[in-house]
Amino acid sequence: MEPALLKLLIEMALERRDDAATRAAGARRERDAAAATLRTLTDYREESLSRAPVRGGGAVGVAQLATATHFDAKLVAAIHQQYGQHAQRAADAEARDASLQDRQRRLKALQTLEERRAQESARTAARREQRALDESATQLSARKRPGKDR
Repeated sequence: MEPALLKLLIEMALERRDDAATRAAGARRERDAAAATLRTLTDYREESLSRAPVRGGGAVGVAQLATATHFDAKLVAAIHQQYGQHAQRAADAEARDASLQDRQRRLKALQTLEERRAQESARTAARREQRALDESATQLSARKRPGKDR
């Protein structure tokens, strides 16, 4: 593979990996925000249940009980909806992380190819230089030998 083409492929893979990292980080932030909202809602429900009108031990009106029941039902519905949101965000974050790992593997493969190519190029240059040195030493040795016909 041409060195310039390989370098271009590595640059493109770096950009894609960086984009995948940005998307994965964003998905994790969204997942964490959904989890925080879910915690807040469940905390509200626990607080609401601890303050329920029937817990006070006093007389409770029908309207007050109906309002508390309606509020609790809305809170439970919101919690269920938020569970769904959190699950969706968690799945998205997991998929984005998998995509990031795939992009990282592809980049590493190209970088390894480039390293091997550079090592092979260095070995070829070293062999060429060694042959030139051997040839030069042979010629020098041949010139210094006495008794050679010239």
